[in-house]
Amino acid sequence: MTQARSELRRLADRRPALRLPAAALDRYLSIFDRPYQASWPHLDPLTVQEKLSLGHPLLRGEKIGIDQAEFRERWAFAWDVMEVGNDRDKELMAQAPEQLGLNATELLTRYLNDPGEIAQAMAGMLDRAKVSLEEQQLALALRLAFFPVLSDVRRSLQTVAQGFNWSHGYCLVCGAWPLLGELRGLMQTRFLRCGLCGADWEFPRLCCAVCGCRDHRRLGYLSVEGEEPKARAATCDACGHYVKSVATLDALSDPALLVADLATLHLDLTAAEHGFKRP
Repeated sequence: MTQARSELRRLADRRPALRLPAAALDRYLSIFDRPYQASWPHLDPLTVQEKLSLGHPLLRGEKIGIDQAEFRERWAFAWDVMEVGNDRDKELMAQAPEQLGLNATELLTRYLNDPGEIAQAMAGMLDRAKVSLEEQQLALALRLAFFPVLSDVRRSLQTVAQGFNWSHGYCLVCGAWPLLGELRGLMQTRFLRCGLCGADWEFPRLCCAVCGCRDHRRLGYLSVEGEEPKARAATCDACGHYVKSVATLDALSDPALLVADLATLHLDLTAAEHGFKRP
């Protein structure tokens, strides 16, 4: 945590345009100081092998029990950090899950099965309440609220899943798409990192994480001059998606993962300018 916050300060000093989002992220990182009170499934090796062999994320169809009052507090905190809307809007946004008739456990279960469906349902409800929000903002708030608890769950489940092969571009734990990739060590081995639970898994460099394309003529990368060895965005002309990658000696901590995503925001802008989108 200390290292992630130090990197945030250096980032804000180097790039003044990122001072405000860096300050917001620094405030958000305090959410990791207090672990979630949650219960989750303890899957046996046989169940793990069966799920992974079928290409099913480990949490698909499982339930994670979350304290309702604690989730409400963290959900409101996510909106507060994002600084979206006025006081009335924030109050309505804080009540959105319960207005849909979902407690925290039900919300997370449905979110893991279909994140877009939950964000869309919330967007429709808030629109009727005259709160103008984009689904992307709702998706971000859900990710910020759930990331700490899913990070704890992932650490438990990945221990059981060690040694099993996972060849898909989506997360083996929760099913989300990668936030970015890490090119680790001297060999620059590519590991994808989940943006919802922080899981990591090895993945070929010459393969699109989204559609599986391996045609080198349709795969490329974008980078900023002078940063090629440190950060780049792997692009795919077959599906139009991209995944950022950063060079690192070892796996980034969960807070450092979020800092790396912010530090490579310019790659997101460059990729968008070239017509590519995140999965």
